Amino acid sequence: MRAISKSGKAIVARIPPERMLTETDGPFSKANSRTTVPSDVEVVEKYLGILWGLSKDEANSKIRANFLQLVSPLGVQESFSTGRNTHGAA
Repeated sequence: MRAISKSGKAIVARIPPERMLTETDGPFSKANSRTTVPSDVEVVEKYLGILWGLSKDEANSKIRANFLQLVSPLGVQESFSTGRNTHGAA
């Protein structure tokens, strides 16, 4: 995974932690000639943790909470611990 660019770091530093979401653009993007995959987000979570003074796991939890806050008005409730979508489940 390539390093985060200087301009990328400057942009990320201006986004409030409570507004941050992550994604990879994979499989439509590449980093160092390798197709990106969802697990590549861990590199970004580690960086965000450093930026925010949190661990990678705490940054991950913050980003997940941001996502849930975004989709909660739609009635979506995602069980991230089990990976099971509970929206519309019987």
